[in-house]
Amino acid sequence: INIEVNIPEDLTANAIPAYLDSIFHNLITNAIKYGTNPESKKISIRGQIAEDTGKAEVYIQDFGDGIDQEKFNNKLFTLGGRFHKKENDGWGMGLYMSKKQMESMGGIIELVD
Repeated sequence: INIEVNIPEDLTANAIPAYLDSIFHNLITNAIKYGTNPESKKISIRGQIAEDTGKAEVYIQDFGDGIDQEKFNNKLFTLGGRFHKKENDGWGMGLYMSKKQMESMGGIIELVD
């Protein structure tokens, strides 16, 4: 897998380190597990300061099949939400926990096109 990282060295955020580690671990492992396939093995991680808020933004992008947002958008960050049929698919807790952790720190987590 090719992971391209483009985060400025001076990008900082006020965060609970264990929560941030958990969020990044979940999003990156999801991108590897569900966002790669034999034809697409690339993940992009980039960071920046938002012009409108001055807050740190981090984007984790994979180039796989994606999630059917029309079908699953209302379940995306809910407890037990699962969107892929893979062996050992997990319990559907990762995105839910990531959202709760991010919100507890005053941040936002969302799926963007």
